[in-house]
Amino acid sequence: MKPSVLLDTNILVSGLVFRRGNEHKILQLVEDGTLTLILPDYVVAEAKRVLAAKFSGYEGLLDVFLARVGYRVVVWEETRLLVSAASLKVRDVNDAVVLASVLAVDPDYFVTGDSVLREDAAAYLGADRSLTSNQLLERLRQLADR
Repeated sequence: MKPSVLLDTNILVSGLVFRRGNEHKILQLVEDGTLTLILPDYVVAEAKRVLAAKFSGYEGLLDVFLARVGYRVVVWEETRLLVSAASLKVRDVNDAVVLASVLAVDPDYFVTGDSVLREDAAAYLGADRSLTSNQLLERLRQLADR
């Protein structure tokens, strides 16, 4: 079974905009079917806002990418009851909704560029599952070499 990965907004946006980075490599792995993508609905909405505000002309890339890949959407109803508890477990209250999604779906990997959120999520997933994009790619290489 292919591993599931829940991406934070910063990874999704970087992967779409910067084609030479590790984040883009992760999106390619999703596209070729190596990884199962999990995206909270608010991450999709936030990515659209960020692309429109900071990367004019890239707004349509997200829709094109999502239309090409299979992915699981985490809807608000799956996470809303976990947000208040998650807000007590994160140092930045704005990260509570992200941690709530992680807790709701328990992905094989959670990838974010936010080091504080990554550490907070590692308390529940383990440091081997709450990763940077580089760490995920290295982990997947190690698994492939076995």
